[in-house]
Formats: sequence, structure tokens, C-alpha cells
Amino acid sequence: MKGTNLPQNGGIGPKWVRISYAFGIIISVVSIFSSGFENNPRRTNPGIIFNSISQIREAKKQIEFVELRSTNTNNLEYFDQNQTGFAQTIKIPIEPRKTNGSGTAFLLGPGLWITARHVVNGCEKVALGKEKAERIFFPSKSDLALFKLSETNFDYFGFSEVLKSKIGITSAKNVEIGEDAYSIGFPKGAPGQAHLRFAGNMRMIQHGAYYANEPVKVWIEESRQPKALDQMGGISGGPIFDSNGKILGVHVANSIRKGRAYSVHVTSLLSLLHTYDSNFFENSQSVETPISIKNWSSVADKWRSEGLIKKVLCYL
Repeated sequence: MKGTNLPQNGGIGPKWVRISYAFGIIISVVSIFSSGFENNPRRTNPGIIFNSISQIREAKKQIEFVELRSTNTNNLEYFDQNQTGFAQTIKIPIEPRKTNGSGTAFLLGPGLWITARHVVNGCEKVALGKEKAERIFFPSKSDLALFKLSETNFDYFGFSEVLKSKIGITSAKNVEIGEDAYSIGFPKGAPGQAHLRFAGNMRMIQHGAYYANEPVKVWIEESRQPKALDQMGGISGGPIFDSNGKILGVHVANSIRKGRAYSVHVTSLLSLLHTYDSNFFENSQSVETPISIKNWSSVADKWRSEGLIKKVLCYL
């Protein structure tokens, strides 16, 4: 059987092959420059943070970071020095920010949001959905940050372990070893939560891009939701609750190998709020919602859907 010859006219000749190759190279080069040369899993599409290019242009004003210093909160008890494990110290290096990122923030007053300092440190733009922060406050030597957006009419989370008084805030009770707690936020940028048990107290020192030195609570991870969640990065800045739905602290770090979580002590948070607004506690109205292993998932979803706990986004 004779071979079949390609037609001389109308076929794909060398000229068209060269044109096709050239076109393919041009498309590839344009694609590389538009997506970036770095194969960086933390690289964020600006469209995820802002809904349109016009919103990015509107947000060009750089954030103002303000350190809060006060002498009127010296009477606050940051911890009970007899609690187990206080003598131990964990040191965490804080690298200068080089990529976009996300974390968790929660509502504590009319338009008043709390997150972790390392979540927003070094950011040029910080957003909760369409709203963008213009000024962020942080206390000296603590991994906390506060910013204010639009006014809201929500009820707010209350605080566990503390009593409020005219002269300040004092410790009301100790968290018992093995006591249940629940961390809620946006690990890996998606809804998720962790069931924790209290393991003791430590001191946390952060160094590098900034310096912080403060007491923290240590928690053992019992379980995560969703169950396939392999990393907790992104839950930083989220609240940790006791079984009555009261805040015990702010989630700031995790140890993957040991299954440990760390939270800034609730009195550090109260000191920040007291310094920012000395009348804050006179006007706050808190909610109380029992949480257990039976309902923690539905409670977490409810608070996120109500806008009490949101994903905070950092953009460079």
C-alpha cells in the first residue's frame, strides 16, 4: 500500500509551524510576567482581597501604626505567678513581611476589631471584606493589634477569668489544667476551629521584625475541624473561648509537631482595650453562649456568619 502524501497547498507547512511556535512563546512569556517568577504558595491574587482593580487604587494610602503606651493600667494583674509552667519560655522569630497573608479578627465593640500583631505587621493594606483599616493600634511588647472600622449594632463577646472594677481589672479565677476551650477562625484562609485543653502558662518572647515579651497560655490540641485540616496558620488573631462562650485569650501561635497552641493572656487584651478607651467596659454588652464538643462547630459557623469573627487580609 502506497504512503499518503500531505497536500502541497492548504497544508501546515514550515512557515505556519514557525508562526505557531512564536505565538506560543509570546503567550508563555506574558503568562510568566503576569503571575510572577516565584513559585510561592503564599502569593495572593489581589482580586481575593479587593473585589476590583478600582478598589485597589482607592486603598493606596498606607496604614498608620500607632503604639499605645499608658501608665494607668499598672494595677492590672497579668497572671497568677503560682500557675503551672510560668517559668518556661518560648521564643518565636518574627521575619520581616515579604508576602501577602491572612489571619483572623473578631469584634469587641462598636466597629472595634482585635487581631494578632504579627498578622498585620508590615502590611500596606489591611481589609475585612470591602472595608479597609487606616490606623492600627498595638500595645508595647505584646502580639496584639486593634483597629476600628464602621459602627455596628452587634452584641459583643465577654471575657472569662476576669472581673472589671472602677480601679481596673483583676484576676477572678484560674483556668484549670485540662479545662476545655475552643479556638475559632480562618486557618489556611478558610473556616475552621480547634478543640483545646489547657496545659499551663509560659512566657512568649517574639523577636525580629518587632519585639514582644508577655505571658501566654499553652493549649493541647484535641481535635480540628475540618478533620482534614493539616495547618493552623491563618487562625492567628482569633479568639479562644471557654465553655460559656467567654474569651480566654487570643490565638497567636501553634507548634505543629507537638500539637500545641498558644494564646495571649486575656488580661493583656483587657489592658489594650483599657488603654485605647478607658470607658470601654462601661459601654460593652456581652453575649453568653454555652459551647461543648456537641455544638462547637455550629456555634463557630453562627458567629462567623453573624460577622463577629472575620478573615483579615494583609496586602503588600
